[in-house]
Amino acid sequence: VEVRGPVTETLREGSDLAHARDLLRKEGKPLHVDELLRRMGKEVTRNSKGGLGGSLGNYVRKGAIFTRPGPNVFGLIEFESQSDDGPPATFGLNAV
Repeated sequence: VEVRGPVTETLREGSDLAHARDLLRKEGKPLHVDELLRRMGKEVTRNSKGGLGGSLGNYVRKGAIFTRPGPNVFGLIEFESQSDDGPPATFGLNAV
């Protein structure tokens, strides 16, 4: 059985997926597909939700770029490496 790590993918700049990635990076947390569409200046319709959600879902299934922490909620794989467990590495170094 072959085991692979996360797939390395790039997105075409200017595409809806690249825009969604940039919005998620700016926000720093996962967002619902409706909110992504609103922030992209797109109308939130059944078709637009299905289109963007389906495209993001394809990357989720490949293990590339995006995650799906909840129904119609998408984040970035890079968020998973950011942990809020415990204090920062420099905590207490300048203690008096």
